[in-house]
Amino acid sequence: MESEFAFVKYNEKLLKHKEELTPLEKYLIKELSDPSTYTSFEEPWIKQIINNLRRRFGNEYGDFTEASIILKIEGASDEEEEIIRRAVADALAAKGFVDYDNNNPFALNKDEKAITEAQINKLRGGDF
Repeated sequence: MESEFAFVKYNEKLLKHKEELTPLEKYLIKELSDPSTYTSFEEPWIKQIINNLRRRFGNEYGDFTEASIILKIEGASDEEEEIIRRAVADALAAKGFVDYDNNNPFALNKDEKAITEAQINKLRGGDF
């Protein structure tokens, strides 16, 4: 069995101001910072929000992240895999990385997800 775990180091400027972000902005930042997939948005209104975010909170290159790491584990038992994941996560946390899926500061809570889905549906005029 193979498992994959993603870790992200967000830039300090963004982290310092994360409480100022709307749920939609947090959603977009999280989606764009996923190191295991390439995410792009084609709608002009979304591109405008992203460009505004990059100007306000991006690093010198306009990025939301400083670095990302993908950890792949093959052939380990579930118990061994969890031990490895925790050890790596703890070591990376000491260097400012977060577990993208399990400890992301831009993850939305249930209410924020509902608000964001409704907002995007309204703006898109369709399904989220």
